[in-house]
Amino acid sequence: MATGVGVLYWYQQEKTKKLQAITGRAVVAGQAAIGGPFSLIDHHGKPFTEKNLLGSFSLVYFGFTHCPDICPEELEKVVAAVDMAAKRTAVPEGILPVFITLDPERDGTTQVAAYVAEFHPRLVGLTGSSEAVREAAKAYRVYYTRAGLSEVTGSGTKDKDDDYLIDHSIITYLSDPDGNFVTFYGKNYSGEEMAASVAGHVEAWKRSHPGWKGPVA
Repeated sequence: MATGVGVLYWYQQEKTKKLQAITGRAVVAGQAAIGGPFSLIDHHGKPFTEKNLLGSFSLVYFGFTHCPDICPEELEKVVAAVDMAAKRTAVPEGILPVFITLDPERDGTTQVAAYVAEFHPRLVGLTGSSEAVREAAKAYRVYYTRAGLSEVTGSGTKDKDDDYLIDHSIITYLSDPDGNFVTFYGKNYSGEEMAASVAGHVEAWKRSHPGWKGPVA
């Protein structure tokens, strides 16, 4: 048992190191290495691109609506951090939470709209074609793959066509009002820690951009 726990711990640590190495290289390589052009559809059915993020800080999280626990937990942290940071920095509209599905086959606008409504009134949900979602994930260096759930039948075991999970990196990305990548937050961050970090970046932005109060209406 001790050996098994040790191996599991090692695997989790190695996976975290790999994800951090990817994002770490991105920071060193330059701001354009994470984030970039994408073309999706919001939960109201309207086109949404990276340009819609300009003017406000954005916290972007990739997941899927059928996620049993991790995605809801992470989104709860994200929206809590948004509210706490907004209150501390006095910019109620200056931090935008964004959810991008990695499961466009099941997550249409209706499904995404119902999902984001459970978390925050300002949470934007995005979906699109499989190719469009793939390009958005690629821009943010998001790892994801479909993991099928098996069912036992009389002739053996097979995967259910509509019952599967998405294995994906658990990272939230912060971008500034100019659309530049700022930093990322892993699963180890609490909502309070995320809020403190976001608030610090917002205050630094306010000092270098006097008069900024959020996106222009």
